[in-house]
Amino acid sequence: MARFDEGELVRESEWMRVYQIGPKHHRYVSKFLSDGLKMSAESIRSRWASMTRVEQEDFALAFSAKPVITPEDQEILTFLMECGSEIIWSRIAVRLREHSQRERVLSFLMDRVERLEGLVGNYVQALELIGDKRAVPCLRQLYDHYREQTVTSRRSKTSLADWHEFMTVYDYLICCRTLFKLEGNSEFKAAIEELLMHPGRARPT
Repeated sequence: MARFDEGELVRESEWMRVYQIGPKHHRYVSKFLSDGLKMSAESIRSRWASMTRVEQEDFALAFSAKPVITPEDQEILTFLMECGSEIIWSRIAVRLREHSQRERVLSFLMDRVERLEGLVGNYVQALELIGDKRAVPCLRQLYDHYREQTVTSRRSKTSLADWHEFMTVYDYLICCRTLFKLEGNSEFKAAIEELLMHPGRARPT
């Protein structure tokens, strides 16, 4: 197999290359970034239904690494908001802040947070970058959920049970940080410090 200067090429698709850089670690290189790949919105719309789930998710991951979002790319983002899955939405979330339809994007991101379906950290990070205080109520709702489900349930633990729990705690930290930036309330800074001081802050066992 071909070699890359930071690993061995183990998989290549139309949109990305995947290099192995360790026993359990891979490096994903977007061709939109490395090769200057361009795709039209019409080509994605026409091909989407015939693409496999893996192809769709690969595309979203690679597309999210584009150096610049053009008006054509905004059409692709709109299509992915309409036809994507939870994984795809999570992968494009941060790039949605560059979409010109600010109200639509804000509504979309807040809806994903309010639904609490899976991990929502990327949506919260996108809301932080947009910086619109209208997101505060849904973020406070998420904060209260995490305070009850994450912090309270782990008071007697000394380590995180699995990767999903670790990522849930990570999402909670992002939520606290975003609320602190939007509101400036020291309550959220204190919540971050409280969690970081907890002995269960280590990676999952």
